[in-house]
Amino acid sequence: MDKRYLLQRKRCWYVRYAIPSKAQQYLGKSEFVVSLKTRSLEEAKIRKLYYLQSFSREIQSVLNLGYLNSKETDFEKIEHPCPIPSKDAQDKTETQNYKVFDENSLSKALELFLREQKNNLTNYTWQRKEQNIKQFIEYVGDREIDSITQRDTRNYLNEKLLTENFSRNTLLGKLCDIGSLFNWALKVGMIDFNPIKGLASTLSKPKHAKTDNDVNVPFTNEMLHQLLKHTKKEKNIFRLTVIGMFTGMRIEEICRLKISDFEEDCLTIREGKTQSAPRKVPVHSLLIPMVHLMIESTLDQYLISGLNPYRDKRSHSISKKFGIRRNQLGFQKRKYTFHSLRANFITELDNLGIDLSIIERLVGHSHQGLIRSVYSGGLRIEKLRDVIEKLNYGSEINFLIKDNCPDFS
Repeated sequence: MDKRYLLQRKRCWYVRYAIPSKAQQYLGKSEFVVSLKTRSLEEAKIRKLYYLQSFSREIQSVLNLGYLNSKETDFEKIEHPCPIPSKDAQDKTETQNYKVFDENSLSKALELFLREQKNNLTNYTWQRKEQNIKQFIEYVGDREIDSITQRDTRNYLNEKLLTENFSRNTLLGKLCDIGSLFNWALKVGMIDFNPIKGLASTLSKPKHAKTDNDVNVPFTNEMLHQLLKHTKKEKNIFRLTVIGMFTGMRIEEICRLKISDFEEDCLTIREGKTQSAPRKVPVHSLLIPMVHLMIESTLDQYLISGLNPYRDKRSHSISKKFGIRRNQLGFQKRKYTFHSLRANFITELDNLGIDLSIIERLVGHSHQGLIRSVYSGGLRIEKLRDVIEKLNYGSEINFLIKDNCPDFS
């Protein structure tokens, strides 16, 4: 496709279509000029096809009315500067999943935005963006996207978000998700400015800067032993902690694991916090009996069974319970969290001299573009299994894990 029938004005592309002289008297103009509402030439080339079809049909209609008894009523014999796009071209437009913006409502913009982002985001992130943006639309109303002002977004922050006692990081995340829609709309020419830009900077800063005492650090082995001993009668917390110690998984990743994610003595993370989060992690042989008992006793197909999701997070309630048990043992709140178990896992492997790229593969970090396939197979999985088997938190912890397996019934 070339630039024929395209016109650029103020960086926005238009489709321009000359009307045959015999049709001009009926249409009252010499050409059609319609905004394609995009600044992308490639998108403009695709979107113009819809309009070319529409223009051709309209011209055919008026010519058939005006020259009903004329031999020139056959539209294909009428000379005009724009042929009707072929069926192949129409099909190509459909397969590209582009739609002409026949309306600029927020809901329509969201539909197009999510469709375009479907292959770029994990399901978890995609659904979170959809939820946060829909909540914004519910507040301001399903208006034209270019009618949204900075006052609208500021009111949403002050009158809605700030009244729900969210943490600063959660607020920033919600504003970021909403802002991503407006950034996309700006890019494709639906709006001229992003009404949410700069809003995040109005949020108050944390009362104190992070110090070394606020950074999640690994538990000592003695602390881990105390934690497991303290929670041994609480099946879910005990299981959650043990899996965190031996896989390095994030708490939400563990809570989202289903029994179908356990295959060939490996746990598969299918979606997560980042693009590199999906991965397969071998299960330490010490944990295999425990995982089988979890599968046998589940009530809802999840390995950690019976959790009540809150705001799309399965880990919400059990995370709080973990915090309570930690506090009961007198461990510092800001220093030791469930994420500390991830630090334990990384530290243990680092102390064993395991290559950084392998550690990052196991915990779902990307390193210098080194993002491997989710479903690593063959020797690669066996190498990862060998690494996992080297983990050893001491005989006392091993005994606690083995001793508690019979109780998981």
